[in-house]
Amino acid sequence: MSEPGSVTIGIVTIPDVTEYSPERINRSIGRILQRDYEVDFVGAERTSDLIKHYFDVYAYHTRSRSNALLRKLLLVPLTMLTVLRYVVDHDPDALASFGNLSVNGLVCAVVSTFTSTTSVVRVTSDLYEIWQYQATWIGKLSMFMRNNVLGHLAVQLADHVITLGPRMQSKLTNQGVPTDKIHVVPQPPQVETTDRSVEIGVRTEYSIPDDADIVLFVGYFKQSKGPRRLIRTIEYVLERDDDVHFLVIRSGGSYDNDVRSALAEFDAAHMTGWIDHDDLYYYYQQADVLLQTSYTEGLPNVVLESLYYGVP
Repeated sequence: MSEPGSVTIGIVTIPDVTEYSPERINRSIGRILQRDYEVDFVGAERTSDLIKHYFDVYAYHTRSRSNALLRKLLLVPLTMLTVLRYVVDHDPDALASFGNLSVNGLVCAVVSTFTSTTSVVRVTSDLYEIWQYQATWIGKLSMFMRNNVLGHLAVQLADHVITLGPRMQSKLTNQGVPTDKIHVVPQPPQVETTDRSVEIGVRTEYSIPDDADIVLFVGYFKQSKGPRRLIRTIEYVLERDDDVHFLVIRSGGSYDNDVRSALAEFDAAHMTGWIDHDDLYYYYQQADVLLQTSYTEGLPNVVLESLYYGVP
C-alpha cells in the first residue's frame, strides 16, 4: 500500500457534481482513496461544498450556460482539454472515472492513452442492454451510441475496469474486454449505522395503521427503472387489499409527474419528497418489503441496503 500522498489520482467529474447520486458516489469513493493517495477532482464546473472542502478541484474550461445545444456539443472537447491541461500541469499517476462512462470514462481513457497515465473506469449498469428500455426510438439510438459505442470504447481503451459482480464481468469479456484488466469490486451498501437521538415516526407521519403492511420503493423515475410497472403493481395490489400501504421515496426523473398523477387517487399510496440518504434507514426499518421495478440494473444500492436492514 502506498504512503498517503505519494501517488496522485485525478477523478474526472465533468460536467457537474451537484446532483445527489454522482456527488455522493464521487465524494465517498474519493474519501476512501484519500486514505492512501492524493486525490484531485478534475473539471467539475460546479460541485458541492463537501467536495470543495475535502478535495482540490481543477476546472480550466467552462461551457456556455445560455445555449443548451452548444453546451452539449462542447461537452466532450472541453472535457478533453480540461483533463489534458490537468495532466500536463500536475502529472498525476492515474486518472479515474466512477460515472458517466460515455463522457468522463472515455475522456479518462483517451487522455491516459496519449499521456502514458494509468486509467481506471467503473461500469455499474448493464452497459450493453439498457438501450432497449428507453421510451422512444430516438432515446434507444442515443443510449446505444452512449453505452454500446462510446462506453464500450472507453472500456476497451482503459487500463483497468472496475465492475460490481460476475454477471457484468461476463458481459464485458463476451464483448472482447480482456479478463486480466477487469476487477470485480462488489458495491458496498450505503447504510446508516449511528444512533440518532430523534426518531422519525413514519407511520404517524403518513397516517399508516399499525397493522398495515408497508411496501417501500426508493428510486429515480426514468424508463429503465420501470415507472409504469410501479404504477401497475401499486394499482393491482391496492384494488385488492385494504391492509397494504405503499411508501414511494422518489428522487425526480422524467416520469415523476406520471407516477404522481397515477397514484394521487389512492389514499394508501404515499409519495415523499426528497429524503436525505442519512435518514433513509428510518424508512427501511419501518418497511415490510422492498419493491424493485427496474428492467435492468447493475447492483442497486437500494437492494443491498434493504438486505442489510433485513427487509425482504
